[in-house]
Formats: sequence, C-alpha cells, structure tokens
Amino acid sequence: VKRVQVLTALRVTGYSALGWREVFRSLRLRTGSVYDREVLRGARARLKERYAQNGYPDARIRSRTLRRAGEVEVEIVIDEGEPQRVRAIVATGDTGLPPETLQRALRRFVGQPHRRAMRREGERTLLGLLR
Repeated sequence: VKRVQVLTALRVTGYSALGWREVFRSLRLRTGSVYDREVLRGARARLKERYAQNGYPDARIRSRTLRRAGEVEVEIVIDEGEPQRVRAIVATGDTGLPPETLQRALRRFVGQPHRRAMRREGERTLLGLLR
C-alpha cells in the first residue's frame, strides 16, 4: 500500500484582470483530488494561456507547495504584468463606406487589452455596418 498525496488547500493570489471563477476554471485543480506535479504544471500553463488570450502575454504564474504526510497545500501566485493594449484601429480597402465611419464604429476597442475575442467582435460590428 502506497500513501498518495491529496490536495487539501488551494489558494490563488494576484489576479484582477480575470474573475475568480475564470481563474479556477482554467486551473482545473480541486481539493480532495490526488496531487500530481505534472497536473500542477499543466494548470499553470492553461492559466498562462488564458491570460495571453485576454491581452496579458507577459503574465507569470508561480506555485508554491507545502507538503505534509499525505497532504499538499498549493498556493498559486499570479503576476499579470502590463496588458498589451490596442493603440489604433485603421480601416482600409474599398467597402463603400468612408474609413472614418468604420474606425468610429470600432473606437471602443482603443485602449483596451488586446483580447483574442476582439477580432470576432470587430468583424460582427463591421458586418452590421456593411449590410
């Protein structure tokens, strides 16, 4: 019989750009589950990818573990870094509408962190104007 280590506590600090629900959903770590170092490494990678998708490509995710007989407590420390922001939007091409009209429709994205979903949202906005 071999004693397995069980995750007994999980603390996450340093997040403000993402909500707690999104952070914990990305980690996929649950107390009461068997602790595995590779699972923890995958959790950190998933969370780093989620931050990159939300405009924080330089986010650093560190973890500390406190091990006791059969128990492991994990603390995740997040350093979000500076977000990559949209500085300008330029519309080009022959669309039948003046470029200024298209750029004005997308101005709400200027100054925001560059998220992966922005492209889809921008396309939907522009298609609404062009129809």
